[in-house]
This record gives sequence, structure tokens and C-alpha cells, in this order.
Amino acid sequence: MKKLLATIYSAMRLRESRDEIETLKIKNQEINQEINSKFSEIIGQSQIMQRIFQTIERVAHTDANVLILGENGTGKELVARAIHRHSSRKHESFVSVDLGSITETLFESELFGHKKGAFTDAKEDRAGRFELANNGTLFLDEIGNLSMPLQAKLLTAIQNRRVSRVGANKKCQLTPD
Repeated sequence: MKKLLATIYSAMRLRESRDEIETLKIKNQEINQEINSKFSEIIGQSQIMQRIFQTIERVAHTDANVLILGENGTGKELVARAIHRHSSRKHESFVSVDLGSITETLFESELFGHKKGAFTDAKEDRAGRFELANNGTLFLDEIGNLSMPLQAKLLTAIQNRRVSRVGANKKCQLTPD
């Protein structure tokens, strides 16, 4: 009798374990779908968000410069990262620059780099953010915080796809990405 009860009890536990495994498999599939979805870090399923996702996919396959507009905290960097992840540049660098935190005196050195001796603290050659992101993606946040002369320098670099390190005579050609 004890053997029969033990066998029945084991069979019930085995059944419960199989049910639990099946439940966990279903949950795991749902989690994997969420993680592996194209836009997992961007929250939203409305029609407007679906149009944004479609736009991200369209522009990701181009070499066009992309202007992302939105209020603070609306996810502009998330959109930029999604574009990068869906582009042919996804295996290259994604460089994010908060232009609001860069002082006017360091602007050119930070973005375009500098040569050794170009100014007092330039103790070695240094690549700027444009060069670091070359072949990848450069996300420039808070462009509106820059003065008009600095915006003009930035526009020239973006249009010409060339930068010149501070103290250098030669311009560096950037790839069209």
C-alpha cells in the first residue's frame, strides 16, 4: 500500500512539474519575443508609434543625416539608437554627445579633435567625436543650446563631411554614414 501511495504521489509531482515547465516555456517565449522585438526599449503600440517604427526602419537603410525632434525626455536618443541598430552601421560605434554640456571653448576640440600643442592643455593628438563615430553613428543632442556661430560650424562639418582638428592644416574626410 505504501508503494502504491508513493507511486501515485510521485506521478502527481511529476505532472505538476511538467505543467510548471510548460508554463515557464510559454513565459520564456513571451519574454524572448519582447527582448528580441525590433524596438524593445521604446514603449508604445499606438498608430503614431507604429508610424515612428516604420520611419526608423526606412531611414536606417539610408546614409541620410536624420533630425529627430522632441521635448526633453521623449526618447530622441532611443530613436537614434534604434536607427543605428537597424542600419548597416550597427556593428560600428554609436557616439552620443550632449552639446548642452560642452563649453564653447571646448566645442571644437571635443567634436573635431586637436593636435598636440594646439593649445595649452593639448599634450597629445586627440580624435574628436566626429572621428570616433566615423563609420558609425554620431548622435548630437541639444543642438539648440549651441550659439549660432557654433551651430554654423557644426552644420558645415555635417554638410561637407569633413572636420579639421584644432591646430591641424589638413581636413579629415568622414565616411557618408
